[in-house]
Amino acid sequence: MNYVHNMTNSRIRNRASHRVWLAIFAALFLYGRSDAQETSSTSPTQIWMCSLDLQTSQSTKLFQITHLASVGSPSLSSDRQHIAFEGALPGAQPTSDSHVWVCNIDGSEMQDLGPGAMPTWSPRGKRIAFCKHSPEHGVWVMQADGSHQQLIDEAGWCAQWSPNGNMIAYTRRVNKAADFVVFNLVEDEFFPVFGDGSSGYTSFYWNFAWSPDSKRLCFKGQGPNSEIHVASVAVHNGLDLQVHLRGNDTIRADFAWVDTNTVAFTLSSAEHEPNKLVTVQTNVQQRGVESAPQPIAGQLQNHANGSPAVSTDGRTLIYISRLK
Repeated sequence: MNYVHNMTNSRIRNRASHRVWLAIFAALFLYGRSDAQETSSTSPTQIWMCSLDLQTSQSTKLFQITHLASVGSPSLSSDRQHIAFEGALPGAQPTSDSHVWVCNIDGSEMQDLGPGAMPTWSPRGKRIAFCKHSPEHGVWVMQADGSHQQLIDEAGWCAQWSPNGNMIAYTRRVNKAADFVVFNLVEDEFFPVFGDGSSGYTSFYWNFAWSPDSKRLCFKGQGPNSEIHVASVAVHNGLDLQVHLRGNDTIRADFAWVDTNTVAFTLSSAEHEPNKLVTVQTNVQQRGVESAPQPIAGQLQNHANGSPAVSTDGRTLIYISRLK
């Protein structure tokens, strides 16, 4: 209750501590980058937004992105008619200078909604949660046209809207440890997932993902010994932590649940091979059992593929592809 009370009060008075939190985040740099950095080195004419039909295993290039030097964090609206993503213009920093862009599924009617990163649609497509860098750092919510922007938490980062629409989860330090905080929009309350600094992770990476039933979060986390985990945790019971894969920095952040037992993400590989979209099984009945990553069939070959996002019906996977 004290945490909820303090979080609610901080939204009212948080301007006084704004500069302090910015200094902390600048020093820690826990969550201060996005997957846009993974595509920033390519020519802007070599970036495509693609769609993969998970039933037929066929990929389609939806549109080419020629005006941006880096692109990341795509989010598909529930009606599969609109895509939101982050992108930076040539010469701009791919993270701190990124803007939120929205367009139709075919790339038409492209709109720049202003500074921001890692957009995520509300289930009905009316609003977008996103993050901002300095000087307005934090987790924000806005209307789908970019209007009526509201600050949720100036110390938060990397927001993700739950499929049921009732919650927004984001990363934040709680008692000097990395944690997830969930904002319950129905009750206007905040609660930490692990709490009391007990996560066991020194940092969580960007673009974690909600399970389709809005009960678990899948994420990339770094432990005290620098070991990288792909893991999931029950939102209302932080002790129910399942590690699905142990690895290193070849595991890219940016996750998407294909179904209740399958998560998609990207593995980087040897320099002469492009990044690939893969899946791991997250069946919580098989506790302590890790599954080997499996390549997703149908993704573009001879391309570096990443940043998966899955439609609410589990049929369509959106991803960003570029020439290696």
